[in-house]
Order: sequence, then C-alpha cells, then structure tokens
Amino acid sequence: MTLFEQAINASNNAELNKGNVVNEIVTKCKDYISSEYFVDFIKDKLAGDAAKNREMSIYVSFWAYQSGCSTTHFRCGNWIWKNPDAPEYSYESHTYKGIGLYDIQIDVVREMCKLVREALYEHGFSNVSIYPNSNNLGYADYKVVVRW
Repeated sequence: MTLFEQAINASNNAELNKGNVVNEIVTKCKDYISSEYFVDFIKDKLAGDAAKNREMSIYVSFWAYQSGCSTTHFRCGNWIWKNPDAPEYSYESHTYKGIGLYDIQIDVVREMCKLVREALYEHGFSNVSIYPNSNNLGYADYKVVVRW
C-alpha cells in the first residue's frame, strides 16, 4: 500500500468514525424523543405560559466544558447527553471516541432538531419552526418553536 493510499484510508476511517459518533448521539436522543419522558416534558411546558401564548420553545444545543461552567454536553429539552468516557467537568470530555465534539456539534444539533420536529408532527402539531443560533462562544444553540 502506498503512502497516498494510507492517507486516503486514514481520512476515510476518520469520516466513518465521525459519522458513527454523530449517529450514536442522535440515536440516544431519538430514544428520548420517542419515550414518555418527552411527552411528559411537552405536557409540563404546556402547563405554563405556553398554553396562554399559544407558543412553546424547545432548546437544542451543544456546550463544551469551560473551567467553572457546565460539562461538555448536547441538550434537547430536558434530555442531556454527556461524554460517558471522560470525567465530568474536564477538557477530556471535548473528545469522544477520538472525535472532537465541537467538530460535529452542528450535525448533531440539526439532526436532533429534525427529530423534535418529526415527533411534534406525530403528536398533531403542524406549525413548527427551527431557528439556528450560536452563542458567544460559537456553540450551536437552536430553538424549535411550536405555535398553535
């Protein structure tokens, strides 16, 4: 195998690993969204000002650990995925299975937003919008807004 072929294989393996990590996190989020915990989360949100305002927001985001702040995680409503292979509140939590979580944050958060939208459609909602943002550190911070 030539050095060029080795470089191609290494790049392909890195992309494959990246896709596997994205799929793993998104699958765990899908498990949450298809559970009664998500339904209960929506019901709790409807008990507040959402019913009066005919609008509800669900936040989907990524955060990377900074000293003195929350641990690295992906969030969807009240569900959180944390790196199970690294100590909480450590810079080691920025990498999972050799993949920098910052590098895949947009892909993961977008897929999680799609899952939320699809679940809301299945529960009878039809006016669902997704608003992408980024916080002051450049982390994905999306808002799924449902109106009725």
